[in-house]
Amino acid sequence: MIAAVLAVTSSARASSREEPPADAADTGPAPVGVRSRYAGATFAGQAGAGIDGFSIVTVGGDAFLGVRLSRWVSFEGFFAYHFATRPSTEIGGGGMCLGSGTDTWHWQVLGSRLWIHLAHLRWLDVSIAPTLAAGISVDHWRSTSPPPTDQRFSCYHPPDVSAGWAFDVGLDFGVEVRPLPWLGVRAMFETSLDGGETNHDDAFGAVSIGGWVGPVLRF
Repeated sequence: MIAAVLAVTSSARASSREEPPADAADTGPAPVGVRSRYAGATFAGQAGAGIDGFSIVTVGGDAFLGVRLSRWVSFEGFFAYHFATRPSTEIGGGGMCLGSGTDTWHWQVLGSRLWIHLAHLRWLDVSIAPTLAAGISVDHWRSTSPPPTDQRFSCYHPPDVSAGWAFDVGLDFGVEVRPLPWLGVRAMFETSLDGGETNHDDAFGAVSIGGWVGPVLRF
């Protein structure tokens, strides 16, 4: 009798140490074995077009920190930077000096993403997120006109650097593959509206598409 009681007690204790069933992965903020807090960085390429033939191609990246709030939602803050790969012909200016210079832009923004998780697996995550960011823009302007000589009028102006504000609003689509519970690789695609203006009234605006890829560390 005593042996039977001990056997039942031992069996109950062993059962209490068993892992939860697979369905339990759907009850927490993240799949079983996947940590809810994370940080990472990505590298990016982006191309955009605006009015009057304006176009811009940039390289850059972002660094982010986030937390999984529920099975379906994560909140993320980020710092992103963009550098134009080539000068853009100046749009505007008016009169004879229209297009007499080039602008080379770069901008940095702080923002947030609210990820909505469409797939919720231990090794794969598919999500979409609205994104909103604001920060600073810098324009390096350079004249394309020759310096004046003895002519009465010239569009030449010395090189100029000006700074101002920038914004980024868009929709992101992300896929994260997790070979380990604490390590993932994110690939992200973004459609966004980017813009900025400097204190010298230089401005840009473009509808852009871009791709981002980089590691994600969970802790």
